[in-house]
Amino acid sequence: QLGQSGWLSVDRPLRTGAYALQVSRALTPSWLRPFGASGSGVMSLNVSQPLRVEDGAVSFMAPVATSHGRRSLTFERRTFEPTPSGRETRIGLGYRYFASDVFSAFGELLYVSEPGHVADAEPQSVARIGIRMRR
Repeated sequence: QLGQSGWLSVDRPLRTGAYALQVSRALTPSWLRPFGASGSGVMSLNVSQPLRVEDGAVSFMAPVATSHGRRSLTFERRTFEPTPSGRETRIGLGYRYFASDVFSAFGELLYVSEPGHVADAEPQSVARIGIRMRR
C-alpha cells in the first residue's frame, strides 16, 4: 500500500473538485441568410472551475546532505500540502456556426479570475476566433 510505504505517506487524503455549467441556445442570425447560409448556430455561456485540490497532505522522506559525499547524507520527513491559495473561475461566451462539412466558424470571449488557482493573480481575458472551409 502506497499510503504506508515508509518513503511516502498520505497524512490527509487528497480531495479534489471541479465544475462546469453551460447554457446553450440555437441561434442563426437573420443577416446570414442573404449570403446563402444553410447552417445553424449555437450561442453558449459557460462558467467553470478547472480541477483543484481542495484538501490533503502528503509526507515523504527527502535526502538531505550537509556536505559532499555519502557520509553526510540523511533523510528527513517533509510534508507537502498541495492546496492552492486561490480558486480559478472561468466565464466564457461563445458562438459556433456549422454548415455541414463545407464551412464552420466560432468566436469566444473568456474571462479567467485567479488563473492557476493563485490568489492575487492578475485576471486574464482571451478572445478567440476560427474559420474552417473545405472545397
